[in-house]
Amino acid sequence: MADLIWEIGCEEIPATFVGPSLAQLEKLFIDKFTTAELLSQDTSTVQVFGTPRRLVLKATGLKARQEDVALRVKGPAVGVAFDAAGAPSRAAQGFANKNGIAPEALIVEDGYVYAEVTRAGQSTSAVASTLLPEIIRELTFPKAMRWGVSKMRFARPIRWILALLDGEVVPFNIEHIESGNKSRGHRFLSPEEFEVSSITDYEAKVRAASVLIDPEERSKSIVEQSKKLASEINAIPTINENLLDENVHLTEYPTAVLGSFDPAYLELPPIILVTSMRKHQRYFPVVDANGVLLPKFVAIRNGGDQYLDTVRAGFERVLGARFADAKFFFDLDITTSLEAKIEATKAIVFQEKLGSVYAKSLRLVDEIQTGPIFTGDLSSLKESALRAAALTKADLSSEMVKELPALQGEVGRYYALRDGETEEVATAIAEHYQPKGAGDPIPNSTLGRLLALIDRVDTLTGYMGIGILPTGTSDPYGLRRAASGVIALLQDDATLPSLRELYDSAWTAYAEQDAPFTQDPEPGFSNLLTLFNQRLENALEDQGIRYDIRAAVLGAGFVKIAEVFKTASALQQSLGSPELANAQAAAVRIGNILRFAAKEGLAIEGSPDPSHFADLTESALWDDFNTAKPSLDTAYAAGDFATGLSTLSSLRPAVDNFFNSVMIMEDNISIRNNRLALLGTLNTQYKRLADLEQLQS
Repeated sequence: MADLIWEIGCEEIPATFVGPSLAQLEKLFIDKFTTAELLSQDTSTVQVFGTPRRLVLKATGLKARQEDVALRVKGPAVGVAFDAAGAPSRAAQGFANKNGIAPEALIVEDGYVYAEVTRAGQSTSAVASTLLPEIIRELTFPKAMRWGVSKMRFARPIRWILALLDGEVVPFNIEHIESGNKSRGHRFLSPEEFEVSSITDYEAKVRAASVLIDPEERSKSIVEQSKKLASEINAIPTINENLLDENVHLTEYPTAVLGSFDPAYLELPPIILVTSMRKHQRYFPVVDANGVLLPKFVAIRNGGDQYLDTVRAGFERVLGARFADAKFFFDLDITTSLEAKIEATKAIVFQEKLGSVYAKSLRLVDEIQTGPIFTGDLSSLKESALRAAALTKADLSSEMVKELPALQGEVGRYYALRDGETEEVATAIAEHYQPKGAGDPIPNSTLGRLLALIDRVDTLTGYMGIGILPTGTSDPYGLRRAASGVIALLQDDATLPSLRELYDSAWTAYAEQDAPFTQDPEPGFSNLLTLFNQRLENALEDQGIRYDIRAAVLGAGFVKIAEVFKTASALQQSLGSPELANAQAAAVRIGNILRFAAKEGLAIEGSPDPSHFADLTESALWDDFNTAKPSLDTAYAAGDFATGLSTLSSLRPAVDNFFNSVMIMEDNISIRNNRLALLGTLNTQYKRLADLEQLQS
């Protein structure tokens, strides 16, 4: 067995790049070394570590070399390999020489000659010399750069490469950098090079050089230090996970520092102070036991505990300047009401072809006023919804949001409450930006959820109208994220309108503004469905729904998104049941003959005419279907999967008797078309549930 330690040393990599880069490094290594047959499921382990200055991979229990492989190489045909007397021809001799065997050793089989040869396995070091630079070149980053005379792109310039297999250098060169047995410590605390002889030696020496290579260790250290410092003043640090990860990947040797700011700044809304600390300075806010913000913070230094007073003063000075700016912008904002800020949104572009955010807010008002949502039980929310929609984008023109865009919505909530708006309206203004991404919660308030839904459908409809769609590698306008947000908002509530109804309402609102659409409504909606099918596929997969069930549910189309999730879940729970087996068997028989008819160019139209039935089984099937139809309609309307499936299952005997008794493709055109119409009518009912033909046994 062999052990590998591999380190790619760089200039400081952006914090957001480190985690994804390590995941790529691990996957590429495992994939390539598995293909090379050098990883063993029983003995091999692969671990990755990283800091801003290094990506590290440790692999233990690798095979020492590849196994020899016996191969049978195909040569020329027998007629070419031997002459009339049966002697090897020049072609056979050349083939034998090429494979290192005598012509007499050639094997004749299936009209060809073969050479049995053994391919010698390579040493792990030799294979790694090829694969490690391949992996480096295949790593991708959100932004990459070239340096010096280098043609390769990487996150930041590579400065050294350590590659040791059982203490011996794995030799390779990449962009004029030779792999070797040397590493480097912390840039400031221990910048000298040092030699490494093994994995154990590397781990000891890099730690001694003030580098903690394990992100989990750095994370634990940051949390423990922050809590300890805050506890000394009977306080608690508020440790946001994303901010923690950022600090982890900004440091090689983290040291927490407790700092202070002028208590006078606590007059500002806490969300402004907290966001400024996190967004601009990457500090952890500190609160008391009741969650009240204190004039303290915890900052993370990339270094030791030397000169902490000077470091603390620097942290405090920079934060003080940020807070002074925030107070200036806040004081300027509150000289006018939130409503007064609406006018300035006319100058803020929503999308170049779709106009301003002011125009967007007008559409939201229109869609609330005339659209399908605020009717029935939701009509009581209409007045508040109209007010929230009118104000929902106003804070984008505020100085505070210009300074801290992450505060959009939150600033609107605070200013709305300050102006005397209701809590319901103010909360909806803040919540309508949720969910912001995968895993983000949907709004807590009903009005917030509805406003968020209308806003996203408006965005998606506009982009469909001007023909802008995500590509396989690019989605600059976040349309996939918007679609995922709509799915999250609709998936648990079947009482809300369908996607089609929401789209039509948004399209009408754009039309009333004379939007410069390049698409007609139907192609636009078709593109929207394609986008939603892709996101629904991912969402169902995340919920553990089997691939064929996803295909069955989405293949049948959908009216309401909530029905997709309910049907998929119920279908998965029904796997193996006799009801599902019966319904699927009938659906498959019907589908097979209809596909054959379509292939033959036969039209399948309308409902069957009972007066043209020529066999008792036709009448029996039609009667059973009409008896079952009310139950099916009720079940589909109520989303009652179990009853719908049971009803479809009950039709199987009549379907089987029909197929066993008649010939569908009858010479009599009238009878044949009537039978196809009967099957088409049945097929429509099966497809209302799911495309059961997609299910695998």
